[in-house]
Amino acid sequence: MPPSADAIAAVTRAYLDRHPAERAKLEPLLAVLATEPQPTSRTTLPAHVTCSAIVINRDRQVLHIHHRATGLTLCPGGHGEEADTSLLATALREVAEEAGIPPGALCLVPELLDRPVDIDVNDIDPNPERGGVQLSGGQWQKVALARTRLRLTTPDQDNRLPALVVVDEPTSALDPQAEVAAFEQIRHLTDLGVTVVLITHRLGATAKADHIFVLDHGRLVEEGSHSDLMARQPATHYREAYLLQARQYDTTVPGQTRGRDGADTH
Repeated sequence: MPPSADAIAAVTRAYLDRHPAERAKLEPLLAVLATEPQPTSRTTLPAHVTCSAIVINRDRQVLHIHHRATGLTLCPGGHGEEADTSLLATALREVAEEAGIPPGALCLVPELLDRPVDIDVNDIDPNPERGGVQLSGGQWQKVALARTRLRLTTPDQDNRLPALVVVDEPTSALDPQAEVAAFEQIRHLTDLGVTVVLITHRLGATAKADHIFVLDHGRLVEEGSHSDLMARQPATHYREAYLLQARQYDTTVPGQTRGRDGADTH
């Protein structure tokens, strides 16, 4: 089976140990690896991992492949397949498929062996011949979160990074599992040293906010922490809305021995 997200993340971290100056550039890759269980699948959006090989002969000539569909001339490479057990296996298979050179005819560079020469993040235009698809609302929201993290780690021409991020209803089109992961990513944006303003009606996500502002018909009616707004007397708009949403989940659930993640769900 293809290499796991954890395995690719380990390769990436080892690469960053050798090239620490590239950490900001590879933050979007680490973000994908932290949230996507199948990072090498071509169906994983908004980004996925591909592998290429640099093949050099004894005359120091570098192998390139001309792609008719795009008009580009590139090193052999592509997406991982089910039979690929590692990133190196993907690269070797692509060389064999695109150039007809079997793995046994190649020799790894002793200084690197199976370590990557370079790891990069690139935008790739869609290939109409492969049957492009329109992204769903949830997929566009994932794209927006990935672009946000990329912007927060990429200095502008004056070498400045953003200090404020406004996130407006970021999970309205996501399924529950993706929604939890998205809010976790949003909370981790503060680790980058920015202030995050989250606009949401999903009050389960506000409990961990440092400060909450409650608007009613465009007017600020309450503010404070989650614990403060829940304890204040008389009951606040926030408390009433939070409990109203919580009651939707206060139902009798049939007991199960184990959930999908192995946790007890009685």
